[in-house]
Amino acid sequence: MVDLWGPLAFGSLNSAASRPAYTPSNGGADPETFFKDCSSPSAADGTEWRSAGLNMLLVQMRSAARKSGVAVSNLDDNLLTRAIRKGYGYIAAPGGTANALTATFDPPFLSASEMTGALLWLKIVSTNTSATVNLTVDALAAYPVKRLGAAALQIGDLQAPGIYGLAFDGTQFQIVAGGGLALPIGGSTLKAPKLVGIMATALAAGTSIPNATTTTVNYGTTKKNNLGTSTWNGNTLTVGAGEAGLWQVTANVEYGAGAGSSFVALGLTTTSGVGSYSASSSGTGGDGQAVSVPGIVPLAVGETVKAQTFHQLGGTASTLARDTSQFSAFLISSY
Repeated sequence: MVDLWGPLAFGSLNSAASRPAYTPSNGGADPETFFKDCSSPSAADGTEWRSAGLNMLLVQMRSAARKSGVAVSNLDDNLLTRAIRKGYGYIAAPGGTANALTATFDPPFLSASEMTGALLWLKIVSTNTSATVNLTVDALAAYPVKRLGAAALQIGDLQAPGIYGLAFDGTQFQIVAGGGLALPIGGSTLKAPKLVGIMATALAAGTSIPNATTTTVNYGTTKKNNLGTSTWNGNTLTVGAGEAGLWQVTANVEYGAGAGSSFVALGLTTTSGVGSYSASSSGTGGDGQAVSVPGIVPLAVGETVKAQTFHQLGGTASTLARDTSQFSAFLISSY
């Protein structure tokens, strides 16, 4: 270890190998005092310098330098400046669980008032699964974590392994910097947010769709699943807690050969019956006859949405096993 700013490092005689014990006065009503010079070269009326005072300054500076994480050196005239600058980026040792976070700082915060206004950096080890998340710093009480402006947190706002800047306002921690800030629920990149949603494709080859019968469409292959609490079972999306809002939903289905009139339709059906249909009528049914429907659908927690198809091809029709038959649903605006 470098003898940082120690007297022996600068050639002083009679240095101590350990800090001498001394307990200074620390009364709350003590007046502030200052050093003064001697009144003349021969007068002994100046303020006495004692090692205890110098040692106190020494350990304060050593603490600031070493705990900042910068490389310490007696040859660096800008060491304290580097330490102070680096100190603003101190990342706490994380702990706890996804919804009950803990953070340990060195040195620890001793009171909520000391923590108020400080920017605390925290690495998330588990993405939050609840809209109620509390953070306990050192040995202080637990306080809730909120979005910027004290808005309610959403499931998935704190994405692992992201690093977030939190400011304590005396009542709660507000997310002021870091991954996902002011973006839709989920993690993000600088280019685009990570939306909650699902994309599934590929109906099974030869899936039979009865004539003139509304039939729920099954999509057999899940290409991407970014759902949090919502669920997808291959044909129906069920909205989970914290993921209510406006969903952009698109469905496609592609039929094989058919006979008779070629009317085919596809619709989005929700729990409340809200739906929109798109129809194709282009002569007799044939290979690759496709129909699609897009829509922005308001969905509350517990509500569902699915794709249903209908045709009048004169008999049972079969679907084609192609990725052009797909279902996608993404949350574009949360409530």
